[in-house]
Amino acid sequence: MDVDKDQPSVDQTPENNEHQTNETETPPAGANLNEITIPLDDSNHDVDDENLPRKSTRVNEVPSDDPIHQRDVDCAPQQTRRSTRSPKYSERYIQWQQSLAKIANLSSMSAKVQDANNHSPLLEPSSYLEAISCADSKFWIPAIFEEYDSLVQNGTWTLCPLPPDRKAIPGKWVMTFKPGFKTTAPRYKARFVIKGYSQVFGLDYTDTYAPVAKNYSLRLILSIAAAKNLEMIQLDVKTAFLYGILDEEIYMQQPEGFVVPGREQEVCRLNKSIYGLKQASRVWNIKFNEFLIKFGLKRSQADPCVYYRHLRPGETDEELTIFILYVDDGLILSNIQSALTDIVEFLGKEFEVRSLPADRFIGIDMNRNRSLGTIHLSQPEYVKKILERFNMSSCNPLAIPADPCVKLSPQMSPKNEEEKEEMANIPFMECIGSVMHLTHLTRPDIAYAVGQVSRYSQNPGLEHWKALKRILAYLKKTINFGLLFGGGSSELCGYCDSDYAGDLESRKSTSGAVFLLYNGAVSWFSRRQTCVALSTTEAEFISAAESTKEGIWLKRLHLELGAIESATPLRCDNQGAIALIHDPVFHQRTKHMDVRFFFVRDAQQEGRINISYIETESQLADIFTKALAVPRFEKLRNDLNIRELPE
Repeated sequence: MDVDKDQPSVDQTPENNEHQTNETETPPAGANLNEITIPLDDSNHDVDDENLPRKSTRVNEVPSDDPIHQRDVDCAPQQTRRSTRSPKYSERYIQWQQSLAKIANLSSMSAKVQDANNHSPLLEPSSYLEAISCADSKFWIPAIFEEYDSLVQNGTWTLCPLPPDRKAIPGKWVMTFKPGFKTTAPRYKARFVIKGYSQVFGLDYTDTYAPVAKNYSLRLILSIAAAKNLEMIQLDVKTAFLYGILDEEIYMQQPEGFVVPGREQEVCRLNKSIYGLKQASRVWNIKFNEFLIKFGLKRSQADPCVYYRHLRPGETDEELTIFILYVDDGLILSNIQSALTDIVEFLGKEFEVRSLPADRFIGIDMNRNRSLGTIHLSQPEYVKKILERFNMSSCNPLAIPADPCVKLSPQMSPKNEEEKEEMANIPFMECIGSVMHLTHLTRPDIAYAVGQVSRYSQNPGLEHWKALKRILAYLKKTINFGLLFGGGSSELCGYCDSDYAGDLESRKSTSGAVFLLYNGAVSWFSRRQTCVALSTTEAEFISAAESTKEGIWLKRLHLELGAIESATPLRCDNQGAIALIHDPVFHQRTKHMDVRFFFVRDAQQEGRINISYIETESQLADIFTKALAVPRFEKLRNDLNIRELPE
């Protein structure tokens, strides 16, 4: 899509014809960038190669909102003089600068960028100077303009002198390439962020907490969407944090490349929030919450980032509308199509929003088969990125993530300086964080293995690193595996289990649990218990107590979304633990146990959970408490409905 011929191009600024240059060199150290003539290379800077002239522009004679000429790393060191003349702009140029047509022009540039579906930058620029001078500058420059115009149009700041007792916080440009997915085109995204780590507590900020949607809330809601065939769309709020209203008085340096001539000594006093502020997410959440409540949605007591409206339950015209807020991304679900449109139109009156197909949300691929009534959640692209990052793309795939014949222990940690030196160059912590993120979202089958290796992240040895690479080799074999929802029971059901003294160092046991809804896992955990159990009964009792807390919370959210009030079934394979929960027996052998674990007995008596026995062979939580052989592991993985994405 061509740039509008009636508008001045990037190079067509007043008084830019006084110098010509054909060479570009790196400026010498200490050079004043404001007094350097900047040559514009047509391969890097021209938006329209056919219409833009090849000219050079003197920095101090360029309008303030034309950042491309004010800074450049590839500029030739030469003698220049600062002009003493006042800049004279044509009437057409002034009108263009003040017109909203500039925004429309930038949108057309973005559309032009998106036609390069097969093009992606070799490296994302790390600075503003690099972005405007690299080979992909013709893609980054429109993105920078678009971000700056959003800041200006939103009235984010006001220029003013800096008070003598205050310090202006610097900012920086962050460039990100967002690859396309299915119907979503790739984008070059520029974001101006403030360096919030320079803020002073009590002066620049106080409260910073902001809620975020819980992963198990998302999975529970998507299981309901699959079963009830709800309509879904994704909502993206453009420059969301810029809508938050600040209570504090904060000063920021002018954005690089957009310093207003004649007002170089002034700073930006923030009127609204900006990305990078410590309190940015908090003020945005407060602002957006007000509008969702105003629309008529009710905030969940179980998860403050879940909103819902349940009207006329049980009737033929029943309505169930759910909104999940994850920072500045939203997922809207409803059994009535018009409800989705109404929410988007209502929010569009205050925010700049766009609705997208609900096929990827917070990095999770959502593949829906409406004829079968299923939704499959997976992260194949993320798995491939992990494998590539840690040089495991060509590894031999393995069938299980943990070797049942290997027990990790602290004795495997480095014992001398040579071994420590060898481990210092291994990205163990980075790899742990990568697979842990995967575990929390869509891959419960690696929860136990990840939990085991993460215990040694402070002082890992080569054997620990081999165990971690084994998880990656398993992921290589199961790249397209994920959670499958659809069919099954509408009743939330839990399974809890425990090993006994499995930790060789502390002799503590490992608790494991999983909760299923509509045939898919919505919540799970595998974690070491906080105390040493003296028997298998005690270990299973502690696991049941921890699982009860999780089950009560999930049930609370499920009830808000239209479930029927009933006790949550919890399956346990230890008869002694079940007897201890039902009746105060074995007092002499249990009086040492922490009082807090007897919370499960109260929940049982009040009818909030229903503990019952299940055979060990059918115990689904077994996969979260120990390393299993291939046949047993694959059986439990299938029972949890962790399946490969159908072709």
